[in-house]
Amino acid sequence: MTEKQSSATEIQWTMVKPSINAGEQANRLLSQALPPDVAAHFATMRIANNRYIWQWKYDAIPLSKASPEVADAALVALDNIRQRIKGKIKDRMPIVDAEQCTRLEECILTCPNEDYIFCYQDANGQTDVIITGWGFVSRKNIDINPWKKVIAKPVEDQDILVGFQQDGEPLPARQFTLTNKGAVNTFVTDGNGYYRFEKPFNIGTQLTVTDLKTNKSFDIMVMKGEEEHIFDVTIKTQITVKVHKGDIPAVGEQVKIECGDHSFSLVTDEQGECTQTVTFVDDKQVTATWGEKQERQSLSKSGNIFIFEIQQESPIEEPPPLVPLSACVKVIDQNGNPVPEYPIILESSAGVININTDVAGHTFTPPLVEGDKFIARDGNNPDWYQEYVMSGQEAEYVLMINYEPPRPVMNARVRVIDCNNIFVTNVPVTFSQQGMPPVEAYIDENGDCVVDKALFIPDAPIQVLVNDPNRQFPPIMFSMSNDENDYLLAEENKTPWWLILIEVLIALGVAVGLFFLCKAYLAGASGISDLVH
Repeated sequence: MTEKQSSATEIQWTMVKPSINAGEQANRLLSQALPPDVAAHFATMRIANNRYIWQWKYDAIPLSKASPEVADAALVALDNIRQRIKGKIKDRMPIVDAEQCTRLEECILTCPNEDYIFCYQDANGQTDVIITGWGFVSRKNIDINPWKKVIAKPVEDQDILVGFQQDGEPLPARQFTLTNKGAVNTFVTDGNGYYRFEKPFNIGTQLTVTDLKTNKSFDIMVMKGEEEHIFDVTIKTQITVKVHKGDIPAVGEQVKIECGDHSFSLVTDEQGECTQTVTFVDDKQVTATWGEKQERQSLSKSGNIFIFEIQQESPIEEPPPLVPLSACVKVIDQNGNPVPEYPIILESSAGVININTDVAGHTFTPPLVEGDKFIARDGNNPDWYQEYVMSGQEAEYVLMINYEPPRPVMNARVRVIDCNNIFVTNVPVTFSQQGMPPVEAYIDENGDCVVDKALFIPDAPIQVLVNDPNRQFPPIMFSMSNDENDYLLAEENKTPWWLILIEVLIALGVAVGLFFLCKAYLAGASGISDLVH
């Protein structure tokens, strides 16, 4: 059987045959596996007189004996420690494999029960924990008796002084109540605005102080070394002045507010209002002044808003200043099509500007004001112009000019072969079409002749003359269509028909002679064969 003894700073377990170096090894392993600030939450273990002893330096109580509020805070701290340990041991000890890392986590994160988790308050008043009983995954070698008694040191006391301030100034003869464990008592501050209690309070006692004039309450946790508790009971309220001229808010109006010994000069905003925050004091008067008009009321903390409406004739509105405008000028031809990249001259009070239209046929004037006149001229024909008047209602001004866009070039390739099916090269040619001027061209060394189709009437006859100085070509007729860009022309064959007929007959005679010669040869061969037999 193992017996556990405890105090506020130590727990002892009597173990059966403890290992001699178990304590030192466990402490060393713990410091290696955990960051220092985390390892500090684990009590140090040692072995003495056949006992495992965990020790720490804080006055603490077991978690099971703590108040609910302290226990909740301690559990939060404990959970934070456990989360920081999870998965971090491998980072601290690279030589430990995954299985050993998991066993080590289970070992230091496991203790018998909450009686082995101790909680205390650090120097900042925050609840923290000390973990004991760590290092044993298995309970086979540990037999723990139920918790019997915790011997704690006597509770210390602390003197308390309470005071109240308003705008940084102490409040003498101020009545307040103190609530301590349900008991409520009334006290009054002295001439300096403070009250010192005759008897000290136990450290850790929860007190509530309530100022009877403002009804503000403040909580005090009695802490060692904290004697003075000064509370600010200042109540702020607002004074709002609204100035209207007719139904229109008056902007930029000078307003004066007087409250007690304080005076404020304000200016109304766009809503015709101005606001000043002041400290609320009973029986204080507030006065608002605008021009020759003045109103006075008692300051009140309910609502904390004072509104003073002063009527006056509406101011005369001045016309808005003229805003510079830049006009868009669109240049079109007589068919209404925009003319891109075209020179335009703009004349206005800003001077004379020479500019080209953009790809959409647009250009823009310099900044002018409403009512200004300007002139747009044709840059290629300055005598052609139009005058305009600048208006914010006009989105675009149109200038029509006498302009014909250049015709697009559509090239056609023409090639010529002679009667021997050979391409004609390196000679000039002439294209003639009724109703159109002749077109001179040239057939290059590759046999290609390129001409503009726009120079011809589509689908109408065209005569082609090949001007070869070495021989004479007969005229060749053809026509161009909009759908075809490649043409092959052939020289007409002029051989007489009778000459062609003679050539055909000669060929037939030769064929007939060869036929009869073959027959005779076959007949002779047959006779010789009969004679032999």
